[in-house]
Amino acid sequence: GGQAGGDLCGSFLSLAEAEPLVRRALGFAESFEPAGGSADGEAVRALLASLEEEAAALWPAGWPAAALHEGLERYVMGLLLPKV
Repeated sequence: GGQAGGDLCGSFLSLAEAEPLVRRALGFAESFEPAGGSADGEAVRALLASLEEEAAALWPAGWPAAALHEGLERYVMGLLLPKV
């Protein structure tokens, strides 16, 4: 089910190669100040798109791409949850 995707992404984010991505996501979350409205969503989508693009190059061959997309989204949303 949907849980496996999150686990795969979690495994991926714990790899040394993914550390810059994790740092970027954490930095974004730390500096994120919700303005309310569509600007917030656009900022988050832009971050996710750039993280996903970078992560896709490191994503292990044979792992489902959907797991990366869903996992990153869940991960970033989890970081932002305390702020929104």
